[in-house]
Amino acid sequence: MTKKILVSVGIPAYNEGANIKYFLLSLLAQKAENFILKEIIVISDGSTDRTVHEALSMHDGRVRVLERYERRGQALRQNEIFERVDTDFVVVMNADVLPQNERFLEEMVKAYQRTPNAGIVAAKVVPLPSNTYLGRILDWHMQWKTRLYENINNGDTIYLCHGRARGFSRRAYTQIHWPQIWSEDSYSYLVAKKLGLRFVYCDSASVLYRSPQTLNDHVRQSVRFLRTKSTLARFFAPREITKSAF
Repeated sequence: MTKKILVSVGIPAYNEGANIKYFLLSLLAQKAENFILKEIIVISDGSTDRTVHEALSMHDGRVRVLERYERRGQALRQNEIFERVDTDFVVVMNADVLPQNERFLEEMVKAYQRTPNAGIVAAKVVPLPSNTYLGRILDWHMQWKTRLYENINNGDTIYLCHGRARGFSRRAYTQIHWPQIWSEDSYSYLVAKKLGLRFVYCDSASVLYRSPQTLNDHVRQSVRFLRTKSTLARFFAPREITKSAF
């Protein structure tokens, strides 16, 4: 029999009181035939709502809740998660998503196990049906982009390495340390490549995500994306960035 691997889940959360309880329940309900879920670490990044209260209401020994009063951002909180874990595979997720089904973690683990020298495994993002006209346009656009990127180099592209749900091998999470940047997802992809580790896109593991519903939210998200290339240029040679499909 194949030995079950130990898995941790890390969740940086900022004001996700409305979603965090459902999110944690869905993770605790995951099937675990090929792994053992050791822990779920929730770090509240300066939340001012009921995020901590809702997370603590789980009363499950595997859920560890760390309340931090200063907001430092996703990248630095992920560093904190990596410093605390000691498992074979760590799945880092945004707190505003939900696994699409109860086999999500199993599929992520399978992709990791069947890929020699795997560094990062990224899940597929599926938009929830939007209620606004702008949201529906963005839903369609996300689905179109996903299909496009899936056909680039068998899914091995920086565009599919997103912060909503990624798994990291021990070799990856012990060597990746983020600076304080917005484009932490692209940064992790480029560091993994530099380390000689493989990126795996797992389209059989999906998370549900709500597209921006207002113009302001969309503009804020787009501005961050447009700054990605110039931000990464501080840490990587132009050839490394261009090679990754920018």
